[in-house]
Amino acid sequence: MNEEIHAPRIGELPSPRQLHRATAIAAAVAAGLLVTVVLPAEYGIDPLGTGLILNLTEMGKMKRAAAESAAAAQKEALAPLNYLAGQSGQETVVLAPGEGREVKASMRKGGKMHYAWSTNNLPVHFELHGEPRGAAKGVYTSYKIGVSKGETGDFTAPFPVEVSVKASGEWAHFGIVVRKKN
Repeated sequence: MNEEIHAPRIGELPSPRQLHRATAIAAAVAAGLLVTVVLPAEYGIDPLGTGLILNLTEMGKMKRAAAESAAAAQKEALAPLNYLAGQSGQETVVLAPGEGREVKASMRKGGKMHYAWSTNNLPVHFELHGEPRGAAKGVYTSYKIGVSKGETGDFTAPFPVEVSVKASGEWAHFGIVVRKKN
């Protein structure tokens, strides 16, 4: 079985003019896609309004906001903190069934804090943990984890649960951590 190799002849090759035309068409299509799809979907920039029509602009705005939030969080993580002793604070969060929230105190090594938390007599899953300042997501040390009142098992609240956290001690920040939805 012999296969013939086809080598194009000079008349079969595209001319320089055809190559230039094909390149110009490809560049125009790429520029069109950039303006109508990529800029709205990736950056929330919609100069022609096509991203709005194609529902891409909102996605780009969310990506841009997430990137700006991450940059701000990184900047905040590296900003100097002013630790003050003798503070007290209180935060109350309301939890829906299956929901979790976090109250955080930013402390320096060796700083002390007394804390107490309680619910409206409903057991909840809890975790006392800490992470180094500026640590990557998911890098933390768990000190205590369980269900309040010593109970074990899973819990789904039949109605909202209110958790009150009281603390006193030395810290630069104490309060509810706001999580942005992606």
